[in-house]
Amino acid sequence: MRASLKLKLEIDARQKVQDLLKIECEDPTEAMTFYSDELSKCVSEFKSTVIEQTSALVNKMRQ
Repeated sequence: MRASLKLKLEIDARQKVQDLLKIECEDPTEAMTFYSDELSKCVSEFKSTVIEQTSALVNKMRQ
């Protein structure tokens, strides 16, 4: 599971970089906004994943 999650995150990151480079060429201000929004989404997803996995681990340990 960890390997597949890591691979998914790497693929997502590469796609985001490609998207950013396309936008950056067109409009630097829009690129910064895009980057900021994407970074916020990534942090939020990461926090959710950590919380879910930690909760699952705690529940498993309680059983």
